[in-house]
Amino acid sequence: MKPRDMLQLGFFLGFPGMSSDCPITLKGLGSGLKSYSYGLGVSARKSAGYVLSFKVTLAYYNMLGLDYKNNGNVNNSPVILENYVSPRRYVHNYRTQVFAPSFEALFSFNNIMFHTRQQHWNFYATVGISPLMYKTKMDLLDADGQKYLFDKVVNTTDSKSTIKKGLRQMMDGNYETAADEVAGSKKMFGLNLRTSFIFGAGIEYSLSKRMSLNVEYKRFLTNDDYMDGWYRQSGNLQNPVFTSSYDNIGVCNIGINITVGNSKKRVPPLWWLNPLDFMYQDVKQTKTTIKVVQQMKDDDGDGVLNSLDLEPNTPEGSPVDTKGRALDTDGDGIPDYKDKEKLTQQSCFPVDADGIGHCLPPACCNVVQQQSQQVIAQKDSVPPACTLSSLPSIRFAKDNKLSVENKKKLADIAKQIKNSPTCNITICGYVARKTKAAHKATWNRVNAVLKYLIEKQGVPQKRLFFIFDDRGKSNTIVFKVAPRDIKSPVDQNQPIKSKE
Repeated sequence: MKPRDMLQLGFFLGFPGMSSDCPITLKGLGSGLKSYSYGLGVSARKSAGYVLSFKVTLAYYNMLGLDYKNNGNVNNSPVILENYVSPRRYVHNYRTQVFAPSFEALFSFNNIMFHTRQQHWNFYATVGISPLMYKTKMDLLDADGQKYLFDKVVNTTDSKSTIKKGLRQMMDGNYETAADEVAGSKKMFGLNLRTSFIFGAGIEYSLSKRMSLNVEYKRFLTNDDYMDGWYRQSGNLQNPVFTSSYDNIGVCNIGINITVGNSKKRVPPLWWLNPLDFMYQDVKQTKTTIKVVQQMKDDDGDGVLNSLDLEPNTPEGSPVDTKGRALDTDGDGIPDYKDKEKLTQQSCFPVDADGIGHCLPPACCNVVQQQSQQVIAQKDSVPPACTLSSLPSIRFAKDNKLSVENKKKLADIAKQIKNSPTCNITICGYVARKTKAAHKATWNRVNAVLKYLIEKQGVPQKRLFFIFDDRGKSNTIVFKVAPRDIKSPVDQNQPIKSKE
């Protein structure tokens, strides 16, 4: 159903002109408003659809013409024939007043759009009919009823603008002489009546929902050659020659339009609306309805509607809160439907992926565990018995240096020591005489053995102990398994050096 729209009222100013035999002019003769070409009018427009609308217009136009050349065609008026036969010259001019009521049909071009809701611009064409009424007068005599001396102004080599300026200064602009009329011309209100066909085009711009501006050009086809007072081309009364074209009117109107009506009950004029808008609104409303229906559903069946459900995809049968979120009773971050331990104590956080916590044992259990660990530590601190039975001894030559053979023996001794980690070894050096030199020689031999085992073979220093004895040969070094309570005379934290 077509919506009811509002009525548009318009007010306009016009700039008229006539395609006549006499040049038109914006400024004519005399002074005041009547000495200018202008137009004004009012209109009312109502739509018959989105493309077609109708407009009723009442317009008034004041049109002026002023030539700048002498005219010898004196048969256009008895007054001209009477006053300007000798010399046979005058300057043609006219003032035509037009009252033009009209009825027009307007066709809008750009309001039916597929991708735009409403345009700010409206382009239209117009056709119509007008019972046009007019009267035409000419200024041929001065205030005393005497003819003008046109030769004083026109018969010069001055420019067109200079000649027209001189004519305006010379002539009074009273337009006292009525122009000839068609014999038997129809009259209305004492004016010549011409049924005129109208056509034109215009553009309108929307300023707001109720106001717009428009510019239009219209052409009135009058079928009349008397409107400018010049209808003959020849002054020969026996063989008159009439002008070849009618005096048609062209006018450019600039107007402002106001929309009237109750905006709550009526829409703006339909030429401003896109008829597809209503279809788009129906589609939008349908989408809204579908969305509302969709929101009334409960897709996951948890008892909370989709529009309120913050977790719309909870598994079937999962306990949820009032907002559709899966419950997490113990707050461990694992929802109840996944939690294998639903009441995990906070002291057991964090939990694994199954919601199972890792709880610390109570204080009493810690004491028992500590005591057990102490017993185990004490048991582990008792080293096992050494299973190493005997080791070979080595003999030094007179120079107290390790021979190749001795190094091989020491390598074998080091291997046995490493393979028996619970065994400590004593290195016994013999002192044959209780002299300083004898002690030094014995120490040098022991020190050479210690350094070789530690530095070359990698035997831990803490597992090697040495003792002095006077019950053996001084050039011999003996290796024995050390008792557990032995104390080394060597400072284990200092490098092994020869004693002086």
